[in-house]
Amino acid sequence: MISYSCDFFVLPCCPWNFSAKYSRTSANLSTYQCYLNFVESVVRDFGFEYIRDVMKIPSTKRTCFVSVGRSYTESSYMSQQTHINDVVKKHSGNQIDVNCVARSKEIKVRNGSKLDRTLCSKIVNFTASLLLMNVSKEETVWSTGESIIS
Repeated sequence: MISYSCDFFVLPCCPWNFSAKYSRTSANLSTYQCYLNFVESVVRDFGFEYIRDVMKIPSTKRTCFVSVGRSYTESSYMSQQTHINDVVKKHSGNQIDVNCVARSKEIKVRNGSKLDRTLCSKIVNFTASLLLMNVSKEETVWSTGESIIS
C-alpha cells in the first residue's frame, strides 16, 4: 500500500506490464502508443488525477504522466486499495503477489561484459583457430576459411 498523499511521475519507456513484456492490443497503433494507453488506464484505474505531458528531452519516448492528487476521498482510501489490488491481479493474470517488492539496488549483469579478459581471449582464439584450421598458408588470394556450423 502507498500513502494517500503520495504522488508520482512516470516516464514509460520499456513496455512491461505487471508480470511480463507488454503485448500490443491494437494493430492500428504503435507498440509505444498502445503501451502509453495501457499505462494511462492503470493510472486512472488506480484512482489518480494526472496530467499527460510531453517532456522537452532528446528522446522519442518522452510522454510522461504526473499525478496531481486522487479521484477519490481519503475516507474511501481502504476500499480503493482493494480495487487497486484487483487491478494488479487483472493485469498480471493472477501471476504475482500484489505486495510488490522493489528490485534490488544491485542488478546482475548477464551480457558477458564482466567476464575475465583471459577467458574472452581464449574463446576468441579458439573460435578463430577453428575457422582457420584448413586454410592453406601458400594461398596468395583471400581464403574464406572454414565454417564451424555443420
